Amino acid sequence: MRRAVVRGAIAAGLVVSGLSAADTGALVFDTPRPGDYVSGPIALRAHVEPGSLRPVRVSFFADGRHVCSLERPPFECPWDAGPAVVEHNLRAVAQFADGTRLVATVRTADAGYVESVDVDVVQVPVVVTEGGRFVEGLPPEAFTLREDGRPQRITSFASADSPLEVVVAIDVSGSMSSSLDGVKAAVTRFLSALRPVDSVTLLGFNDTVFTIARNAKTMEERAAAVAQLESWGGTALYDAASRGISMLGRRPGRRALVMFTDGEDKVSRLTQDDVRLKLDSGNVMFYGVAQGRAVDTVELERVLRQFAHSTGGRAFAERDAAGLDRAFKEIVDDLSHHYLLGYTSTNPARDGSWRRIEVDTPGRKLRVRAREGYRAGAK
Repeated sequence: MRRAVVRGAIAAGLVVSGLSAADTGALVFDTPRPGDYVSGPIALRAHVEPGSLRPVRVSFFADGRHVCSLERPPFECPWDAGPAVVEHNLRAVAQFADGTRLVATVRTADAGYVESVDVDVVQVPVVVTEGGRFVEGLPPEAFTLREDGRPQRITSFASADSPLEVVVAIDVSGSMSSSLDGVKAAVTRFLSALRPVDSVTLLGFNDTVFTIARNAKTMEERAAAVAQLESWGGTALYDAASRGISMLGRRPGRRALVMFTDGEDKVSRLTQDDVRLKLDSGNVMFYGVAQGRAVDTVELERVLRQFAHSTGGRAFAERDAAGLDRAFKEIVDDLSHHYLLGYTSTNPARDGSWRRIEVDTPGRKLRVRAREGYRAGAK
């Protein structure tokens, strides 16, 4: 098994009874990491940094309850964090033959809100072009908006210079091992094109989903997080998409989820329909990038395009690093030029129905790409 997805020691304590730190080394929690958002089945992993002795047992505890004990590496066991993203206190204990123990602890993060579908304010991201060029500086009165053919009054408006909140989810499954260095370089260039005022959260995903940077505003933070990624495991694409949507929540403002993957999802506990429902019920633009062998996976490309189209985002399929750079540049251009319209629907029913949205710029022959609709869920 490969070593940690994210390198680096975390909170570790040593209880000494006859052995020195040189004898025992140090116990390091690999996953999850401090501040990660966890839910559902995940793996608890730890390792002992090199010392002259090996532990006779490593045990894991979650919220005070024993999860498992292992007598030889790899020190890894499955654990179900439950359906909600709430805080958990995790502990790993390595015990040596003379009773000496090493202890490492991790506290995961609470999402800070309970997700619900609220259609009181519907946000509609809009990209306007003319002859292939972005049209900037349009006022709110330049737009008309209809829901199921009925005119709606635009009650909020944000232009392209307003701050952006983006979650970038990076596939680090085992199939990425040969291409990961090039992908990390392309993602780093993509992040460098975003502004310091933009808030960036970075997720990695393989068999599990983990946070590598939260609300990173400096390029140094963003680049350092990407540089630590390593590849192993499967591709939990749907779980990662769901996590990204939940982290963006329903706060007002320009928000986007950018996902990169090279393979079909065969390990997620969630389904394509679960993700589609969250996208339909939320206010997030989705951008998907299929790379490498994924270009030949017709079903994956179809899924990414479906997710993107319904939210006003875009999907790409690229075979090489040059294609990745082109895709990321186009995504940055999109994010740098989209307007955000908000309205309160004249239809108060919360009946789970699909509401079709149409946006236009009357009097001007402009091309408008917008979110195509949303699902009005019951409270």
